[in-house]
Amino acid sequence: MPPISRSNIGRRTRNAIICENVRYNQTQEERAEVNVLRRAHITQVRALQTPPQIRQHGNRRRRSTNVSLNRAAFEYDSTIAYKDLCCVNIGSLSIVCQH
Repeated sequence: MPPISRSNIGRRTRNAIICENVRYNQTQEERAEVNVLRRAHITQVRALQTPPQIRQHGNRRRRSTNVSLNRAAFEYDSTIAYKDLCCVNIGSLSIVCQH
């Protein structure tokens, strides 16, 4: 089966080229003004977030890292927060091993 073509990822997409052209045609002052407005917007959005939303954002960021779960049960890595991965379901302990 051929790989799925993703036309919206990369530096040569239509949106990326448009953004590049806009930046190229801006002066230093215009770029600085846009950056100040973006910083103010991000600060305002972060100020309105509740602590659970902040934790969720951090978990989402952690989840997006490249974690290979292939044979993960045999190669446990204590630096990875497996409980935060959306594809992992760790249930409660229901059976106690007799050995």
